[in-house]
Amino acid sequence: MGDFLYILGKSKVMVYKISESTEVVLNFRFSKPKFLEIFGDSVFVGDTLGLYKAKYDYFLRWDTLFYGRPVFSAVKHPTLGWLIGTDDGVKNLSGSTLWLSGKVIRFLSLRGDTVYLATDSSLYRLSPPSYSPYKLLDGYVSYLSENLFGLGKINSPYYMFGYGIYTLPNLQRIRTGGLPYTTITGMVLLGDSLIACGRGGYYACAVWPSGNTFGFGITNFIRKFNDRVLILGLHGGGLVLLLVGENSFKDTVIFTPSRLGGFSYVFDMAVFRDTVYFVAWEPSGSSKLFKLSFKVGDSISDTVLTDVLTDYAKDILYSVDDKLIMCGQGNCKFYSPNLNQYASINVKANVIYNYGDTLLFGTDDGVEMYSLRSLGYLGKVLAGNIITGLWVGLDGSIWASGSMGLAKLKGNSLKIYSPENSPIPGISLSPSVLYPIRFSLLSDLKNGRIFVATEKGIGIFSDSSVLAGWWENVKVYPNPALKGKEVKILNCPPNSTLKIFTLSGFEVKREKGCSFKNDLAPGFYLIGLESMGRRTTIKFVSVER
Repeated sequence: MGDFLYILGKSKVMVYKISESTEVVLNFRFSKPKFLEIFGDSVFVGDTLGLYKAKYDYFLRWDTLFYGRPVFSAVKHPTLGWLIGTDDGVKNLSGSTLWLSGKVIRFLSLRGDTVYLATDSSLYRLSPPSYSPYKLLDGYVSYLSENLFGLGKINSPYYMFGYGIYTLPNLQRIRTGGLPYTTITGMVLLGDSLIACGRGGYYACAVWPSGNTFGFGITNFIRKFNDRVLILGLHGGGLVLLLVGENSFKDTVIFTPSRLGGFSYVFDMAVFRDTVYFVAWEPSGSSKLFKLSFKVGDSISDTVLTDVLTDYAKDILYSVDDKLIMCGQGNCKFYSPNLNQYASINVKANVIYNYGDTLLFGTDDGVEMYSLRSLGYLGKVLAGNIITGLWVGLDGSIWASGSMGLAKLKGNSLKIYSPENSPIPGISLSPSVLYPIRFSLLSDLKNGRIFVATEKGIGIFSDSSVLAGWWENVKVYPNPALKGKEVKILNCPPNSTLKIFTLSGFEVKREKGCSFKNDLAPGFYLIGLESMGRRTTIKFVSVER
């Protein structure tokens, strides 16, 4: 107001004179102030003892308007006079209770001669002529003004920003700045937006940086398919497919618990041979593997669901090459393309990642490594740490998130980025059967950063080492490769271009991305990879079947 900035703190009220860059001495000691507002030419302050006022530019005299109870809010009604929100209902200046005796009145707001007020659990409206409290909805109101209110209670570690911002008087929900709960169970990048889902209420997914939310209930994972379909596994609510449009979801398919035969706790999914598989539980503990068959066009409503395999308590899926891996209850089973089990290993996996011929399993005791081809044990790193996220960087470093924070391991060099020495806000949660968190690390190579889901939200780690050295560490896998097989380029950055040449320099193939189908004649070739202003060349051998 004018030349003065008024600040309500947890222990004091501060007045700052802007033109002189000085704090004004108030000559009044408030007892744990809770309310500050300007009406007319005066500033009003409520604390645990009462309500006081002073001229907004003159602070030597403070008049006591109300005394004897904590004051959380106050408004001056055009006909009813002063209404004071206390810990024992709405009172007038004489101390008489007008409404809601025994309830804590957190907020009071006027819209004309209509009063809106919020308790610890509900939002009410009082309209003329009777002014009887009419409950509009239940919920903790964390902000209330003439035109808007914010719904949701900050109660760490379960909540983050609340359930949304609504308009008055029509109670239309317009947006929120985050998830209802902090436990993040899945993250995906969609263009330049990060979408994160968790174990919150109905709106359990949030989009960053826009702050928009959506959801269908408690979410165990969110994944992408073909960059056009988002897949959400719900905790007791089945499976949801969302066809992504330009600014909204063009089509939605929900596989309800009844369509899944009661297997409605959907824990994980994998894309195997261009087909989506997901694993779901029923309350008794049995799990079932389902297959989805659909074409991504302008609609996904003709998606076909098939159940293909029943097991006991499996909740992790991963696919690589011609292997589908299903883990749970301390072991991981390996299936061939026709879904015949051919091997298993004893490992209690929270998350799986592969790098070339190495399979990495994040466990409650570090990262265990196995040969992808022989399934032989290769060793363990980061022992003693609960690992919930894995990624192998472009320079060959192993990045892991978990109970230690964020770790980078390259050879014998280990660096831990804990909350004490990085912007990551907290420690990653350990997984649990009820609320698994196995996707706590997500790399964003386009912008050179890593997202880490923790018990206090999502940390953004930006460092040049995220993109460092890819041009020195790219590899072709497999190499040699059989004709007709898919060939992948490891440590390949996004938006890459592949140019394949004969040894004499003749270009025979060009592809966008980091893989290609080997339809080349048997022989020796050079693969030129171009990305992010750099170019590197790799030798490649194509062999006949």
